[in-house]
Amino acid sequence: MSLQLTPHQQQAFTQIKTFVRNLEAKVFVLKGYAGTGKTTLVKFLLDWLGSVPDYEPVLLASTGRAAKILQSKAGHDAFTVHSHIYSFSVIEEKSSDNKNAWESKTGQLMLNFELKTPPEKDKKLLYVVDEASMLSHLEKQGGHIAKFGSGNLLLDLFHFVGKNKLIFVGDPVQLPPPVGKNPFSSALDVQFIQTHFNKKATGFELTEILRQKEGHSILNLASQLRACVVNKQYSNWEELMNQKGQYIFHPYTQNVMIKRYLETIEKGLDKGIILTHSNKQAYFLNMTMRELLQGSKQLFNLKIGELLLVVQNSYDVPLANGDQVVVRNTRFVEKRAGFTFLEVKVESVHDKKIHNTYLIKEFLFAPEANLDPEKQKRLLIDFDKRARNRGLKRNSEEYKDAMRNDKFLNALRAKFGYAVTCHKSQGGEWPKVFINLSETLNMLDMETKFRWLYTAVTRAQLALDIKPIYRRPKNYRRR
Repeated sequence: MSLQLTPHQQQAFTQIKTFVRNLEAKVFVLKGYAGTGKTTLVKFLLDWLGSVPDYEPVLLASTGRAAKILQSKAGHDAFTVHSHIYSFSVIEEKSSDNKNAWESKTGQLMLNFELKTPPEKDKKLLYVVDEASMLSHLEKQGGHIAKFGSGNLLLDLFHFVGKNKLIFVGDPVQLPPPVGKNPFSSALDVQFIQTHFNKKATGFELTEILRQKEGHSILNLASQLRACVVNKQYSNWEELMNQKGQYIFHPYTQNVMIKRYLETIEKGLDKGIILTHSNKQAYFLNMTMRELLQGSKQLFNLKIGELLLVVQNSYDVPLANGDQVVVRNTRFVEKRAGFTFLEVKVESVHDKKIHNTYLIKEFLFAPEANLDPEKQKRLLIDFDKRARNRGLKRNSEEYKDAMRNDKFLNALRAKFGYAVTCHKSQGGEWPKVFINLSETLNMLDMETKFRWLYTAVTRAQLALDIKPIYRRPKNYRRR
């Protein structure tokens, strides 16, 4: 049976077609809560554009994982915004002591990615950007060794798109990008786009949930969390998350949650995921899981069959930030630049494709979310020495090609992937989701806290396990 639009979706589709035909309108914002059929509308749009000779669609997404899911669902090539609009330009050196920045302890190295020249096409281009709630108009501050364009992603995207049309697609209640003191999803705000970017914008908001049947307990919980955010009226969040339902279970200890998760992934590593608030909690849960699976003696050895989460887009193999992979083979390569490099064969959980690449072992077993700039600098210096020994001039085209193809510099950055933070889960869905609630959520302001909870709940397709916060009894005494 062919897919049909609901009357509500048809309203949105009619407005999108009107936008495409309107020569003056440049931006359309398609907002929709989880499960309202945003991707279905994109598919209908692509089919319709086949009969509109003036326009060629370009599908983009805010993350690599979201781009792959969009490509799979829409049946059309999709790319990340960063990979589509930026290209590596030069390595910039800065040093306060007038020494070579590569050798100076105070020296800074910055990888500069410049805005590409837009392609020249006979047709007009219609850019569709999925998971647009994660795009930011604010520049990241400190702790980064790479700079992209002006540092303002939205501004650069508008410059790149030029006179072509742009459709932003996203959920207005999901977590916004973690940038700035008061982050919000600026790409989904029609008024903000018109005021700050001087673009004529319009939009439509989907509100009819289709993913789960009406009355589904997960849908009911998501709807209550969403209403709190939309109305800015916040109830007792622990009490709200403790409500019962046919598809919601409450494991009252962490051990019970882990046991139920392990039973779930016995049916397939893509059948479930544990979501938690902080990188530290994710690290602890992953190591606890591995001790149960591998035993304490094998805790710091990577084993065949283990589940990893890619945390940075790879330039060596087509794996993106957020991808889950299974280790199929591993061997020691060598120690270099203070790191241990392993050669790994991994299978993508998403599409079952096999990839061979190098992996940094120390980062895999560390609690830190990202390689800090000093460690990245060590990798760059190591590459630079090898390249210069080959007679390559720094920042020459040959040098840049060598950078793109170097196995050590582009070694996979991955963490164990049984438990992940909610931010890392955005753009993904799993049949069963396990939410590990913790007191650290109380460190968040009310709106961010409820957006976090909503984002976590809406990752679940079929069932939800919610582990409440553990609190010791009032009469508890440490022995």
